[in-house]
Amino acid sequence: MGLVLALIHIPLGIALAIGSAIAAGLFGLQYTTMRRYTVSNASFLSVIVATIIVPPIFVSIMCPSWPQALQEAGLRANLIMMVCGFGWGLGAITYAYGFNILGMSLAAALIKGISIAVGSGYALAKKIELVSEMSLWITLAGLAVLLVGTAIGGKAGVMREKEFDGSAEASSTKQQRTTRMFAIGMLSCLVSGVFSACVLLGWAEGEPLSKAMIDIAGGNLETWKADFVRWIPIYFGGFLSIFIFMGGEMVKSGAWRNFSAPGSGRDFTVASSMGAVHFCAHLTFGLSTFFLGAALGNSVGFALHIALALLVAAAIGFYNGEWATASKKATWWIGSSIVVLILGVAVLAFGTYVQSQHELGSGTEPPAIEGETSES
Repeated sequence: MGLVLALIHIPLGIALAIGSAIAAGLFGLQYTTMRRYTVSNASFLSVIVATIIVPPIFVSIMCPSWPQALQEAGLRANLIMMVCGFGWGLGAITYAYGFNILGMSLAAALIKGISIAVGSGYALAKKIELVSEMSLWITLAGLAVLLVGTAIGGKAGVMREKEFDGSAEASSTKQQRTTRMFAIGMLSCLVSGVFSACVLLGWAEGEPLSKAMIDIAGGNLETWKADFVRWIPIYFGGFLSIFIFMGGEMVKSGAWRNFSAPGSGRDFTVASSMGAVHFCAHLTFGLSTFFLGAALGNSVGFALHIALALLVAAAIGFYNGEWATASKKATWWIGSSIVVLILGVAVLAFGTYVQSQHELGSGTEPPAIEGETSES
């Protein structure tokens, strides 16, 4: 029974990670459709929906006693998660600076690569005593393959951007990309990559909330449902970060007026909808960590979420014709990146399977849907 359960949970966890990556990819499309809103308008509204409006409603349906669980977990646990959420919000804000200086492809590769290294590395170290030696090495190899695939994708993107610029190499914009600006862009990507990983750090520190939620329910609440309460303090911290910095910027620039500008109703609907989609991205990511197991769920789930988001972005790019004018060499590199990322996903899946076999051999069952509290 345990083997069958493991063979069901691992593909389901990967499928949920794919779902989270698709939702995350769709979230970014809103910026290409705005008519009246700026990026800050769309981001601010969608984040409010994703962090303040939708989560309490959803969690109240799944876990009606969640406010009591927050109290039972204690101030320390909630504060740590809110601080991590605040850092995640800063990561979203600094994201744009790296893009503006280094270009989208190189910045995305750096930020996502750093996020995988920091987030998955932290989660793996936190649960390393539960991981068998063989599955540990396989998982580390899988993470390394994902980082290589991310780097290859960054190289392909840089090549495409240079080809797109063409004769503009001597333009004033290019001339302004000095060594100092490049260093600032690299630093922005480093900061954003570390802060973006804070969402996983907060999730990994949320075990006291899940346990408190299950205790309040008298042990009759499934673990994967109890885990939903973790998002409340994380999102509150993220909202504070966005509200302070992005909200302040809109007040300073006057962009807040776009919310009531004529014809802004369509943008309001799109941004609000994308906020719900953003919540779905994190919701399915959280579920994937449960089904991928207590030992590797957080590290593998986060790595899959980030890497698969790159695959989704590449697919959207091909669909939108972004690679239609790219050279065969650049297209070959992006194709190689996709193959390497898929290989990394396969290696991580195998490592998770090896870990499940280790747990079966040691008498530890994979977590059932109504099993004991998940360590993810």
